[in-house]
Amino acid sequence: MLCVTDVESGYGDLTILRRISFELAPGEVLAVLGHNGVGKSTLLRTIIGQLRARKGEISYAGKSLLGLKPYHIANRGISYIPQEAALFPDLSVVKNLHVAFGSRKDFGIACDHALAAFPFLRNRLHQRAGTLSGGEQKMLLVARSMLVSPRLILADEVTEGVQPMQVSRIAEVLRACREHDGTAMLIVEQHLDFALGIADRFVLMKQGMIVSAGATSSRGARVEIERQLAL
Repeated sequence: MLCVTDVESGYGDLTILRRISFELAPGEVLAVLGHNGVGKSTLLRTIIGQLRARKGEISYAGKSLLGLKPYHIANRGISYIPQEAALFPDLSVVKNLHVAFGSRKDFGIACDHALAAFPFLRNRLHQRAGTLSGGEQKMLLVARSMLVSPRLILADEVTEGVQPMQVSRIAEVLRACREHDGTAMLIVEQHLDFALGIADRFVLMKQGMIVSAGATSSRGARVEIERQLAL
C-alpha cells in the first residue's frame, strides 16, 4: 500500500532523514517511535508532500507520490493529523469540518459518520474551535481526518497534551476505524502504551535513521524498544 524506499529529506541544507525504508500493508498499523528531534514528524511531512524528498521513492497503491502537492496526495485517500492544532480557531467546529471536506457531496452524511466517534462534538458544532480544550481539539482533528473515509491515516503525536481518558477514547476510535473500515495507519508516537496497544509493527528512529523494527506482539518487543530509547 505505502512503500518508502531509501528516502532522504530535511530543511534547507540540513538533512534529517537518512535512507528511510519501510512498507505498510492495507489495513496495517505501524508505529514510528523515538525521542523528539529524531525525524518522525519530518517523515510524515515528507510523505504528505509538505517537504520534498531529496532522494529515494515514496509510492502509494503502486503510484509515486513524489512531486505531488499535499492536496493531491490527500485526494488519493490519505488523511494527515498534524502534531500542532492545525485548526481555524475563530471558525466553529462544523465550519472547520466543512473546510476540510471541501466541495465533495454529502457533507452531512460524512459529518455524522465522523462525529459518531465523538458524540460530545455534536453539542459543540457551533462553538469556536479555539475555545475547545487541547484534548478536545485533538479529537476534532481525528474526526476531521475521518471525514473522507481515508484508506491511510498519518497521525503525528495524537496523544500529546491529552488526558488519559481522552487517550483511551482516541485509541478506541482508531481501532474501530481500522477494524470496521480497513484503514491503514502510520502513527508517530512517544506514548508507548498507546502505540503498542494499537500497532501491528513498530520502527524506532534515532538521528534520522531506523535502528530497530519488529512486531509489537513479539516476545521482548517492549524491552527492546525501552532499551533502545535508554541508549
